[in-house]
Amino acid sequence: MNDEIEELKIEAEEKEKTKWEKFKEAWHDPKKHALIVLGIWGILFFLAILFVNLNFTRVEKVNTKTSPLETFKDMQSYEFSYKTVDTSLNGMAYDDKYILYLDNEKYYKNSVLYKIPDLTPSTEPELLKINNEMIYNLISNAEDIEKEGYKEYSIPLTTFTQLYENTVSNGNNIVIDLYQKDNKINKVIIDLTNYYISKGINTNSYLLEINYYNINKLNDFTHEYDEIIGGTK
Repeated sequence: MNDEIEELKIEAEEKEKTKWEKFKEAWHDPKKHALIVLGIWGILFFLAILFVNLNFTRVEKVNTKTSPLETFKDMQSYEFSYKTVDTSLNGMAYDDKYILYLDNEKYYKNSVLYKIPDLTPSTEPELLKINNEMIYNLISNAEDIEKEGYKEYSIPLTTFTQLYENTVSNGNNIVIDLYQKDNKINKVIIDLTNYYISKGINTNSYLLEINYYNINKLNDFTHEYDEIIGGTK
């Protein structure tokens, strides 16, 4: 009977012991001490591996960061403006569709350019062929010259005309200047003087300035316009 009472007392004392007290007892036990030390080293080893992996992943992400030129090629939504000595237009694009404002008229393009709101099929301005994809194709394999605030590319005239109008032309180079802001290309200036001279147009200077705004930040505005032109397709 006394033995049973003693066992109950021991159990009660064990329950009353704090976790810290139990840990101290285990720490002073040679066998348990070795297991605790081994466990601590295991935890430290795991944390070291985790730290290395996290830092490696972070460095890898930094190294694979998309360049401004790649972002420029792949941008899906943006506002834009085109300006030359005799033309000025602006609009917004989303997934190869766009709204265009030209000569106080509004247009919407989805494969075909329609005047809004009368839905008259219209001819797309030639300058809009010089879009971000075409510019990327012109300069992607060209050497750039670092200027103050921009990069300059000199492109053979025939390379330009092959992409622009599928013809071969002889003449001096055209020059493309790329400006960037916030790691994105936000302005392109193209000197088309030699192109127009090759066409027999007498001009001292013909510069095309293209500006891009709100790159990859626009909401999809195309649904309502696709519904409007739906009956014309």
